[in-house]
Amino acid sequence: MHRRAFLRGIGGVVLALPFLESIEMRGVRAGTPPPVSKRFICFFQCNGVNMDKFFPTGGFGPLTAASFGAGTALAPLAPYASRLLIPRGLHTEPKGYMQSPVTMGCDHQVGMAHKLTAQPKSSADVTGYPTGISVDQEMAKSLNPAGVSALTASVGTQGSDDLGIISYSGPNAPVKGQNNPKLLLDSLGLATADTKTQAMVNARRQSVLDLVSTDLAALKRKGLSAADQQKLDMHLTNLRAAENGASGLSCTIAPELASATGAINPKTVGDDANFKALGQLTMDILTLAVACNRSNVASILWGRGSGGPVFKWDGMNFAFNHHAISHGGSGSGLGSPIAGFMDMLFQIDTWHATQMKYLLDKLDAYKEGANSVLDNSAVLWINELSDGDYHQYHDLPVVIAGGAGGALKTGQYVNLTKSAPAPSTDSNGNFKGNMILGDDSAGHNLLLTTLLNACGAKNNGQPYTHFGHSSLADGQYAQLLV
Repeated sequence: MHRRAFLRGIGGVVLALPFLESIEMRGVRAGTPPPVSKRFICFFQCNGVNMDKFFPTGGFGPLTAASFGAGTALAPLAPYASRLLIPRGLHTEPKGYMQSPVTMGCDHQVGMAHKLTAQPKSSADVTGYPTGISVDQEMAKSLNPAGVSALTASVGTQGSDDLGIISYSGPNAPVKGQNNPKLLLDSLGLATADTKTQAMVNARRQSVLDLVSTDLAALKRKGLSAADQQKLDMHLTNLRAAENGASGLSCTIAPELASATGAINPKTVGDDANFKALGQLTMDILTLAVACNRSNVASILWGRGSGGPVFKWDGMNFAFNHHAISHGGSGSGLGSPIAGFMDMLFQIDTWHATQMKYLLDKLDAYKEGANSVLDNSAVLWINELSDGDYHQYHDLPVVIAGGAGGALKTGQYVNLTKSAPAPSTDSNGNFKGNMILGDDSAGHNLLLTTLLNACGAKNNGQPYTHFGHSSLADGQYAQLLV
């Protein structure tokens, strides 16, 4: 049975399965360990952060739960301390507005366009897209089946300009993030059901798992390994939970799942009121895609650069959108500063950390032998800017979760520069947060090269020595690798 095999039940119901090593490797000689599928996922936040409350406490070195106290935005990630890698001191390459001869566009445009490409824009206008491929699409060339591009999703208003896109298939070739979870699921081909069967399921509320029960029983008789049996049982438990209306992942468009995807109003998927719910549903689908090896590379963009939602949920009830709050010190053109904007940013950053944990929990739930899909992944949380009010491209807030199959040195908070964080102020003397500004040697392009190699991507069969614009330095950050 091929790894992409489906269970097909009566009436054309198709049920996608997770990767089962004992089936895939049935013909491999005994004792040969099966290959590990590595994954790369980008979790992209916009508009900068509260720099004084974002990073771990306690100094550089090993991470523990105590590194993520209640005063840091990363507190929700404390349970994953040993599986996180937090590099510090990175700056965007090519550098920010008027800081590089090849840079075009304002800092917001640069922050969005350069972050996954390390390439300058072709012009300063909003359709002056980067002049090279993004790391997710480059990664997909090695990690995905031939011809399968990286899965690209967004939450909120779907962007088509350089402020609403992070993924590029090549020079001036934007890949628009899909913001409708129903269409995202449909694009994967993970589950289909013909009209007759769907009507039967709807009328009788008959479980899709029951419809394919005969094939499931046959599969279980094929001598699955203990690890594969565990993975299959958990997968089917999640499907049953989804059918019963509980939180879970489903490869099929069962009636209960249809209520969450098929019933989505395409005219309101960009509305702020749906931001959280559709974001979490999108992460469910991304997790399912990589767990089932439909795409081993994915990205999710939250909001858009120089924009974003008005946060009015989970204890937040703000009057301004994310971009305006990020510029709260100057009021973002509102005429006066926004009172308490730093506290608002901290709440927004903490909320994003909570969503990051949601994604990590989903990835960790799928076991692959002694590890999980999370352990075999590199999940990159990266931002458009560091300090949004100051349009700062130095000292980027970056968090990496998962060990990429043991390639990354997790459980560490690492300073990539020779400088230490120090208080920073703007031209008016206003405190901007503790930042690393003194040493400009930690270009983020080298981080992208490091991740390509950690995930096992190859450049003409060889490890990568360079990624991004030709003017940028070669190399990678060896201190992030095992």
